[in-house]
Amino acid sequence: MKSVKKRFKQWLIHVDQAARELDLLVNGLSQFQDMTDCVRRILVICEKLRECAAQIDKLEFAERMRFDPLIDELDGMVDNDVMSSLEARLCDLSAEGEAGVLLGELLDKIEKQHAALLCLIQQAGGLLAEEGAAGDV
Repeated sequence: MKSVKKRFKQWLIHVDQAARELDLLVNGLSQFQDMTDCVRRILVICEKLRECAAQIDKLEFAERMRFDPLIDELDGMVDNDVMSSLEARLCDLSAEGEAGVLLGELLDKIEKQHAALLCLIQQAGGLLAEEGAAGDV
């Protein structure tokens, strides 16, 4: 079985990739600035976590990373309801006809990508807690 450190690094790659895909959808669109800011912060956190992970020995990795404030910040982003505020804003802007359909389709794509990103972020706690529980036995 792969070490927690290797699985964590793989998880970071997936989070980074999902965040970059979401960034491609929302970047440069003024109505999506809150989402862009959130995604950019996630990308910065991923980079900092990669740097941190490189400096920690795999034997103490789970214990040290479990209490890292960056993990807590990522966790907090799951609770940040940026998607709901975006939906409310776009609902106010939605136009009739084809423009409204286009806006709805774009919002659906963004919502699916955002949900996938949040799901990945939630996996970090489980990954680190799993090793901690195994180490406590």
